[in-house]
Amino acid sequence: IQALVLNVCVDEGAHVSEGDLLIVLESMKMENYVCAPRDGVVQSIAISKGATVNPGDMLLRFAPQANAQASAPQAPSESEE
Repeated sequence: IQALVLNVCVDEGAHVSEGDLLIVLESMKMENYVCAPRDGVVQSIAISKGATVNPGDMLLRFAPQANAQASAPQAPSESEE
């Protein structure tokens, strides 16, 4: 069943926590919420508000927090200063 993208609630690069709302879809007059499955970073967004999506379509690319930390520059700790 197709769905209409009502809202994209995050931007690329956003750090999100488990349960944060990412996307709101509407299908059969019901709103469906896509939430973050765990802490992480939104790497890319493949859809936009008003788009029609089908089952299996990529909506966004999400990196879990462990992967996001590995690729993000780290600030020096107090012991390293």
